[in-house]
Amino acid sequence: LYMSDADVFTTWIGSFEEMPYYYCAPEFPPYTGVTGVATDTPAVQDDAVEQEASLISAEDAATMHPIQTLPKDVVCDPVIRIDHRGQEIKDFDFFPGSTDLVLLALQDGVYVVEVDDRSWQNVQSLFKGDDLKMYIENGNIYVYDGEVIYQIIIATE
Repeated sequence: LYMSDADVFTTWIGSFEEMPYYYCAPEFPPYTGVTGVATDTPAVQDDAVEQEASLISAEDAATMHPIQTLPKDVVCDPVIRIDHRGQEIKDFDFFPGSTDLVLLALQDGVYVVEVDDRSWQNVQSLFKGDDLKMYIENGNIYVYDGEVIYQIIIATE
């Protein structure tokens, strides 16, 4: 995780075999609605995908999205830009215990952002406030608002 200019980027530094698939996968095709078929879905599908699709009832098909597969000769870019909502980044770090989530301290709060960028990156507000300071130690998240230090405790149950 590093900052360049005004953006934060993640870079996969582990082995290629352990790299999460979303570093290699193309963006999701546009979703066109009830049929679950995108306008630019690849014409060639894996036999297993076609078989599974034939087993889906018409009712289930209304809520299914296309299944994304990776081509065998895909070129992977081990760098992903993290969306900071156009705000100045005050601080950043990985969410404790995760390589898929990033904590961003922005101008109006602390947010959790997913690394996967095949479509928009999901963003969840963790703590709202202006000019917050964020600190992570021993897997604990602390936020300072200028008067009080808060410990963010995430229930895992």
